[in-house]
Amino acid sequence: MLKQEKERVTQELQQYGTLLKESGVCGYDFYVRVKWEQFEEEASMPANARGEVCGAKSGRTGGTLCIEGKCILKPRAYFGVCTPDFSNMTSIGDITQSPEFMYRGKCILKPRAYFGVCTPDFSNMTSIGDITQSPEEMEKVECEPCKTRDKKHESTHWCVFCEESFCSDCTENHHAQKISRDHELVDINRKPMHTNIANQCCFKHENLPFEYFCIDHDVLSCKECLAESHRSCHKVVSVDAVSKGAKQSQSFIDALELVGELVETTHTIVIDRESFIENFEKEANSVKNAIRELKKEAISHIESLEKSLLSDLDLKKDKIMQKSKTTIIEAEDVGKIAKDKKVVFDLVDKHGSEKQAFLFAHAYTQDLTDLKKKITGMTGQSTNATIKLTPERLQETIQSIGSIELNEVPSALTPCEKPKNLPQFVHKSDFIIKDDHASVNGITVNDNDEVLIVDGTRTGGILVYDNNDIFKYRIDTKYRPWDIAFISSINEAVVTSHHDDFLQFVDFKEKSISRTVTVEGIHQGGVAVSNENIFVGTRGNIKILDLQGKFIRLIEAHHRKLTWFITLDKTGNIYYTDREVLSCIRSDGTEVYTYSAPDDDTLWQLAVDNNGYVYVCVDSKGIYRLKPDGTFLDVVESYEESLSYTAICFNNACTKMVLYRCSSFSVFEQK
Repeated sequence: MLKQEKERVTQELQQYGTLLKESGVCGYDFYVRVKWEQFEEEASMPANARGEVCGAKSGRTGGTLCIEGKCILKPRAYFGVCTPDFSNMTSIGDITQSPEFMYRGKCILKPRAYFGVCTPDFSNMTSIGDITQSPEEMEKVECEPCKTRDKKHESTHWCVFCEESFCSDCTENHHAQKISRDHELVDINRKPMHTNIANQCCFKHENLPFEYFCIDHDVLSCKECLAESHRSCHKVVSVDAVSKGAKQSQSFIDALELVGELVETTHTIVIDRESFIENFEKEANSVKNAIRELKKEAISHIESLEKSLLSDLDLKKDKIMQKSKTTIIEAEDVGKIAKDKKVVFDLVDKHGSEKQAFLFAHAYTQDLTDLKKKITGMTGQSTNATIKLTPERLQETIQSIGSIELNEVPSALTPCEKPKNLPQFVHKSDFIIKDDHASVNGITVNDNDEVLIVDGTRTGGILVYDNNDIFKYRIDTKYRPWDIAFISSINEAVVTSHHDDFLQFVDFKEKSISRTVTVEGIHQGGVAVSNENIFVGTRGNIKILDLQGKFIRLIEAHHRKLTWFITLDKTGNIYYTDREVLSCIRSDGTEVYTYSAPDDDTLWQLAVDNNGYVYVCVDSKGIYRLKPDGTFLDVVESYEESLSYTAICFNNACTKMVLYRCSSFSVFEQK
């Protein structure tokens, strides 16, 4: 019994090996080896059975397919054909957890259990290449020289110069011929799918080949183009002549870099947009939930109004009804007395004497008069009431329960450009601050390339150095200053304070503090200026003011610490440090990225150049330069002599960089 089962299982597995060969795997053995271990004589099935499927081990590896973290298919391409590799599986039975494995709607694996062993089922696949390639891509590449002689041989190499495919024999012949001895042949798998490399032709003139290059116009030219457009050009050379050393030419290097940048940028765009769609979908769902909550609140409010309206109805109804009930009781009492009187008067009228009639008429006159007054009062005060609802016109009064605001701001996407002509700075000069006891936190440069230095000592002041690094004058501040930003449009600077919640406006014409503005929580906070606004840091927030210091709105920082130093880029993005983290956010508060120094070193002042590169003073390290995406690029100036840089600024053109450390300033110029 066991022997028959073993033979049946082995036969089944061998059928799949034959199927794989028939699917186009030529010249490579795909074999199936089933190892049976330790059968128990009494049992109807083996206690331990394992099938192992082994694939060929060479060729170009494609993607992998996994079930529960285990590789079950590792496509390997041989002339466009892929074979599965199960070598990472401890047992074919590992795939029994899923009843079938689908890829693009086709069943690739259908476990078949024989004594705990499962075999793959590829019967629904047109070819093994379905795993990674389309049927068109699966076509074998025939040797083109052999094809012209009505022979069929499979290609092994492809000539980049001739753009032809060769079998192994033709490859040797191609290398042997003098005319093609220097041609570059690559593995057939590296053959481009669509690009036509050699035959770049003119589209204007019926695909005539480009044979000339006009240096004057920097364009390729065919014979017809040459005659039509470049007859008077003096610098026209043949493509063969001008192409010598082209691989080392700047144009080819630039084109190569541009292609790489395009591929990287498109990939970045896709990832960014996919991330945006995911986040935007979450925001939209949050809005939906908010609308539902608003609906609940509206219904709850209407129910409350209904309850109040019903209560008012009951009160008014009870009041009117109680008044009528009281009148009924009074009328019944008067009617009872009147009936009693009437009985007596009827008796006297029919059977009494004249004297009795006289006495009764005069004795009860006052009583009857009083009863009449009561009746008169009842009839005079009696009212008829109606009650109805005067509804509010809800459709007119409630036009909306809210509105959807869509705020579009530029994304942080930038082309993934290779660092071309990355700004390099050379040391120009050093100068020592006039007051060697000064404590500098903030520095900036005005429109005249003059350096404005914050002296944060207890006396406090702004030191001005001209563009030759020579001290000009000092402006005393009212409060001990912290950071500074220059307002170009009014030739003033705005300064935050070290201990006090005051903004100080510096008038350079009058060389004095022109005014101060109270802004809560800004002591020891950074400051930056745009054309229209002032940005000041507080603990966990950035306050946006107009140029007069009037509060406009608040941006919540993503780290609830003091926004120590702030700067802006030309697109309006906001950058700030809080000692531990450098953050970049958009003007609406959306976080673009965060950066922390590898060793958690303290981050001081920062600046952004005109290309979007960020420069930050890192304690005990130097000046770090970050790419526009927030990743580390290089160290512009290293930490030396146990002195850390704490302040940095650029001039408007970013051609001048000023650094500060321990009473000394270093000025650098761009190469």
